Amino acid sequence: MTFPVNRGLRILLVFSATILGFSTIGFFSLPWLLISWLPTEAAQLPTTDVIIHWASMPRSQSDDWVVQLYQQGKAKQIVCVSVPISWDVYAADFTRQHLIALGVPADNISTLRLEQEACAAPNIRRVAAYVKSQGWQSALVVTGPITASSRLEKYFQQEGIKLSLTYTQKDYDELTRGWWKTHWKMQVMIEAVVVGLLDSAYAECR
Repeated sequence: MTFPVNRGLRILLVFSATILGFSTIGFFSLPWLLISWLPTEAAQLPTTDVIIHWASMPRSQSDDWVVQLYQQGKAKQIVCVSVPISWDVYAADFTRQHLIALGVPADNISTLRLEQEACAAPNIRRVAAYVKSQGWQSALVVTGPITASSRLEKYFQQEGIKLSLTYTQKDYDELTRGWWKTHWKMQVMIEAVVVGLLDSAYAECR
């Protein structure tokens, strides 16, 4: 025996199934929606005045990439930047020491200590202003796969700095490999969505 299904209920079921379908597609598309598609080969990148190493974060393998770019003549100076990870403790300082251990001359690496801010925009402005203050006209920023590329381009352009962006292919591969099955990768994705929505709501963060 079959029972008639109310037309309104059928519409609700179809609507719910459609929403569920789009939500599932959106969820599994997160890496491709969030990740900036940047050059990951040295041959694709120009020679610049300075490399800004902005990828000194847990699990990043970008130090080797920075050294490779330096050795291939993409810039003669490197600036490691970071916010504090504890009271007066900066990842940039440890990154500099690691780069020295990997063979980069100490005189060619400096650090720029940033402030802990509610969003990335104020520090992007600080870094862009610092690059300009050093007389550099072009910069290659090494960042993570998920980055505020549009804001980097915006604020560096305002300072008259020609900007190039890159990340190491190793970081991309690690982040996207089975990301939905790994807690820290899921955390990175969800955090990027939430932070992006919050930043878009405040003028000082856009």
